[in-house]
Amino acid sequence: MATTTPTQDPRTQAQAIRSTLDAAAALINAQHAAVLSSVIEMKEQNLHRSEFGYSALRDLLVSQFDFHNRTAADIAAIARLSGKFRILASAATSGKARIDQVAYAVRQLDQTPAMRLFARTPFRAPVLSPFDASVECTTPEAMVAEYCAHASFQELRRHLDELWAAIAEESELFDELGEQSMQRLELIPQGNGMWALEGQLSEATGRLLDKYLKTACPPPRQEDQDTEDEGGLLPPQANRHAEALHQLLAGYGSSPQAATRHGHTATL
Repeated sequence: MATTTPTQDPRTQAQAIRSTLDAAAALINAQHAAVLSSVIEMKEQNLHRSEFGYSALRDLLVSQFDFHNRTAADIAAIARLSGKFRILASAATSGKARIDQVAYAVRQLDQTPAMRLFARTPFRAPVLSPFDASVECTTPEAMVAEYCAHASFQELRRHLDELWAAIAEESELFDELGEQSMQRLELIPQGNGMWALEGQLSEATGRLLDKYLKTACPPPRQEDQDTEDEGGLLPPQANRHAEALHQLLAGYGSSPQAATRHGHTATL
């Protein structure tokens, strides 16, 4: 007669699963930290170019070592900015903070010269970490590192948003850096073939882009608008703007005046 193993109660099962996942997460994070340390060393010695033949760290990790695109992008971002944000890079390489948290933070802090300067400017007096009273943070970057190590992603994002608001109050800093240093443009691969575009443009750049889009995509005529309202095929204005931007980039890429790198333009 066959015997059956008694079914574990849900709480015991949950505890066993938690133990397995905790161990796996710790191992994965430790491996990510080790990989990041190697990539930073490779970047500092320029080995990714001289020995591997890649200018982009992310492409090297994906093509040569079969890393997931998002993981490779996060590791590459931290390595690329490790010289600017040493405290955050150290938090990631030591395993104190997760790679994805630190990668998000360094991308945000590197968006404008004002943000970079503000992040590394010492506080008037050290500020205690809200997570560990024994830790004193001497700069906003050090405080961000504490959020990367102890807070959820939502809390980290909220703290970085508060830093942007704090910068807006530093009028003297803005007076020195000027409007041009405030503008930023970031392209973020979404992992599904699409890209997210986020940024802030100066008055002159914004007006130029607005003028171009209005010229390339004038508002639909009334009869066309009526067709759209009735479920017609006319694409929304935002879709037309995206197509106009594509045509602008494609056209410029084939222009004799287009910027080049290593003899190649931006055409695909």
